[in-house]
Amino acid sequence: MTCTPLLLAALIGAAEVPVKVFEEEFDRYAEHPEVFSENSHIEEEPGSVKRMNFTPEKQEALRKTPFAVPDDPVNFDFNFDFRFAADSKREFTIQLFMADPENQQAAPSVLDMRITEKGSSVSTLAGHNGMDWNPGHDGPLPGFPDYFMHKARLEVRDGYARLYVQREGKWYLESQRQILKKNMTLSGFNVLAASQVTLDSFQIWKHPSNAKSPAFQKEFAFDGKEAEFEVADLPYPAQYQMQFLDEKESRTQVTFRSVPEKKYIRVTRKDGKTAYDRSQFLPDAGFQVTAPGTKAKVVRTRPNLARYTNEGIAEIAAKWESFPAASKTPEERSVSATSCPGRTSKTRKQLRARQA
Repeated sequence: MTCTPLLLAALIGAAEVPVKVFEEEFDRYAEHPEVFSENSHIEEEPGSVKRMNFTPEKQEALRKTPFAVPDDPVNFDFNFDFRFAADSKREFTIQLFMADPENQQAAPSVLDMRITEKGSSVSTLAGHNGMDWNPGHDGPLPGFPDYFMHKARLEVRDGYARLYVQREGKWYLESQRQILKKNMTLSGFNVLAASQVTLDSFQIWKHPSNAKSPAFQKEFAFDGKEAEFEVADLPYPAQYQMQFLDEKESRTQVTFRSVPEKKYIRVTRKDGKTAYDRSQFLPDAGFQVTAPGTKAKVVRTRPNLARYTNEGIAEIAAKWESFPAASKTPEERSVSATSCPGRTSKTRKQLRARQA
């Protein structure tokens, strides 16, 4: 059986010139605007800064009719600021209304962007079979400190979405997935909440229709034994996929994802035996390679901490960023195979990834 790699897809954005098509800073309203819920009001804070304070006691929409978004953006960035009070449930949802240009008579489809303290996410359209990628954060997420404004940004490119949320001043990639058909447009949005949340600075930036998806694709050469491709300065956590095609037109996908390293801190239990504390993580340690029918393998670019003593681990952790990050390693990498991945025969492909 023979197979041919078709393409390599990597999570890289393209250089683009976006245009702002929507902005809501809540500066032009009186204290109780009629278009918003009765459980909301405009607060004026020091520096003449106005923000929307939404205080529902049960699930409720912020605006009586959704915010309308002009210019039908397909590829866009959706930015906003938010803040929770101490007694808040610390979660809310932004409903995105997506229109299908091929079916203009149909009502817009609804996607939910959920912001929660445990971890934020974006839903997919019902019946959509897009790939759900793993979140890009390592270990438990920090919370949202009371009374501080935080930022969030949803990036959508050709139906792929990446949701970034700011926590304690640091950005986290909390959800990345294919959410809808690539030609669907954003026609409006609204906010749903069941407890207090302060909102500000809604901005939507439209990107050109020819902007590349975060999962861009390119072909690469394969001689039947080994395929070589270049990994050049990917964002962390970098992830890319390789598709193989056999003579029966069956496709198999191989995934490479940059992964963290667990800190193997040795501790002595009460019974005198040695145990390991693996609750701490160091980022961008190597690539995990996975394919159907094969065992996942990690190709490291930074040290394997399981081989070191506590003292050695502490020394390496202190200079972790000086070691080559998996997502920033520009060397060529290669994949070699003896047969196609995912087969159940004795000659099942054993995928091997290495630095060339």
